[in-house]
Amino acid sequence: MSFHQNSLNILHLLLFFTCFGLPIVIARMYLIAKIHYLSILFFFFFAADDDALSLLRVAVGNPERQIDS
Repeated sequence: MSFHQNSLNILHLLLFFTCFGLPIVIARMYLIAKIHYLSILFFFFFAADDDALSLLRVAVGNPERQIDS
């Protein structure tokens, strides 16, 4: 195989990975960010409950009031 053929093969591989690999990587990053964003939203949704907030304060080490046992 000549140098020219090798460079063409490398160019074809780069083109293939750029056209097909890059959108897959971007889509995976988008999905991971979306799932992370949803988990943060769910955390704040459930932490809005008063008992959950008091548990969170105790876990952080800043209890404002005692938890009813």
